[in-house]
Amino acid sequence: MADKMLTSHCMSTTGVRKTFIFVGAGLHGLLLLGVAFSGCDATIAILFLTLSTATTGASAAGQLAIMIDLAPNFASK
Repeated sequence: MADKMLTSHCMSTTGVRKTFIFVGAGLHGLLLLGVAFSGCDATIAILFLTLSTATTGASAAGQLAIMIDLAPNFASK
């Protein structure tokens, strides 16, 4: 999805990375707060945990690609 946003030129590289890091880290934290406030309802707690784990993968579009920008000569091709 991040590659599609970059190739269609709807956002800059920095904008795409910041967006995906926010989704991966910020949403993850908010959903974990939902677990804390879910009380004794196990279904809601499991739902929040599942969603928070699913949103963590979005941060890979921002964090893992930074090393290529910082040192492109040393990044493998």
